[in-house]
Amino acid sequence: MKKISAIALFCSVIGLSLIYFAATNLEPASIGIDQINTDYVGKTVEIVGTVLSAYKSEDTLFLSVSDGSGEISVVIFSNVLNELEASGLSIAKGYKIRVRGVVDEYKSKLEIIPGKISDIAVL
Repeated sequence: MKKISAIALFCSVIGLSLIYFAATNLEPASIGIDQINTDYVGKTVEIVGTVLSAYKSEDTLFLSVSDGSGEISVVIFSNVLNELEASGLSIAKGYKIRVRGVVDEYKSKLEIIPGKISDIAVL
């Protein structure tokens, strides 16, 4: 009986370790902006597109990004914006970027909110 319990415990620990590893290392695949709808609110997505406009308020950067299939807002809040500026990375109209972030809905419009500087890349 002890042998079966030890095997069961070992298998459980290995299984939980594999689940944890997969959950922390899986990244979302890039999707078309036209595929993003309210079902994605709270989920992480990755898009690649061209910046149509960039507007910076006091502590937030608002981007409008298009991939040819649609357009979506990308909102970069101060925690990420400060790191972005400190790194010397700039984003302007016409830049092609890759953004990974959580989909949110604000005033009935969908937006993507990156959580860290590594979620943003200029291509």
